[in-house]
Amino acid sequence: MRASQQRQYEEIQRQFMNQATPPSTASSSTGPVMPLANTDSLKERLGTPATFDASDLSLYPSWRLDMLAKLEVDGTAIGSLTNQAWYVSGRLTGRAKQKFHPWMEACGPSLRTPENIFKHLDILFKDTAAQQKALDWLQNARQRNTPLQPFSQILTLRFWRQADSSGKIE
Repeated sequence: MRASQQRQYEEIQRQFMNQATPPSTASSSTGPVMPLANTDSLKERLGTPATFDASDLSLYPSWRLDMLAKLEVDGTAIGSLTNQAWYVSGRLTGRAKQKFHPWMEACGPSLRTPENIFKHLDILFKDTAAQQKALDWLQNARQRNTPLQPFSQILTLRFWRQADSSGKIE
């Protein structure tokens, strides 16, 4: 049996070498041989996202977006969907980890996907009333006799000032 395995190994090596090096002709020379697999695709391109500890729930949407971007760009470098799910779980700390850990522990391996994880995290941490709060605020904002351009600048400044100071839109 060992001899047949050795022959199979040698045959695979020959096939690989034939694929890696193009047949050369006497009249022309070729450039360097390109590797078959792109090793750069396995390197992470984005930095490590910040952790989320649920101390300020207004930070959850931006953390979620950072995690989705990380998985979209570097998902192949991280590995399988299960590995990606563990990666997301690893970026939780403190109270967020305490609230999420029981679900991750009870969840079967086939259900440990980023999609399912974000569904559960949304249930735990997403502000479901944020859209309604923003609509209410816009509905209550009064332009009165202020021209549109200065009014839009006032709205923009107020929005960013409130978002920076409290993370909430009133």
